[in-house]
Amino acid sequence: MDHPRPAVDRLARDAEAGPAGRARSAFWPVLAGNAPAFLAVALALAFLAAFVEISEELFEGELAAADHRLLAAFQALRTPALTRLALDVTALGSTVVLSLFTCLLAIGLVRAARPRTALLLATAAVGAAGWTALLKQVFERRRPDELQALASVTGLSYPSGHSLASAAIYGTAAVLLGAHRQGRVDRVLAGVSTLVVLAAIGMSRIYLGVHYPSDVLAGFCAGLSWAFVLLAIAAWMAKRRAGRAPTAGA
Repeated sequence: MDHPRPAVDRLARDAEAGPAGRARSAFWPVLAGNAPAFLAVALALAFLAAFVEISEELFEGELAAADHRLLAAFQALRTPALTRLALDVTALGSTVVLSLFTCLLAIGLVRAARPRTALLLATAAVGAAGWTALLKQVFERRRPDELQALASVTGLSYPSGHSLASAAIYGTAAVLLGAHRQGRVDRVLAGVSTLVVLAAIGMSRIYLGVHYPSDVLAGFCAGLSWAFVLLAIAAWMAKRRAGRAPTAGA
């Protein structure tokens, strides 16, 4: 009787390669031939690596000087008109606005017969809230106190909850909606608009004196990493559903 040599050889190679080799063997078939999932995983890992790097520099005290310089630069720009604008812009990343955006878009997606997309968006929102609460407790960084805050805030500073949640929710929505648009111009417009909104929210938090710049940057990295994790899972599930769909004429 023939022995199943290919399977045995594969197990031997995995054992020699260690945990990393076994992980590659498990996940590579999932990503192979699925460019959207592969790209989403790569971006999720890249943003996660950036968040880890920022966090390490925070622990080592290497961000303090840059944070203080940028805060002082934003303080020098303060005017009554800019303050009113910053307060309006920062509301786009508030819990109320993000919750309304998520609920209304999810309802629209369900009515458009896209319940999976609606569930993904809701998962992005709930996960963003959970990650924000967890990471703030892990790092326990206090908010800036060297200049007067122009908005009422409570809680810890790192990472910025506005930045994390906005990146996760608006980022997920932009990719999902862009995927259903045929024109390249529409996709580019959706991406650029999202980046502009995120940048405006982030700068408003620094301008108002409620976050250090590193809080904002880390929040964006964490939020986008979470968004691309979910998008990778969605792309993988879509590929599986497409593979199981009956072929025409079968």
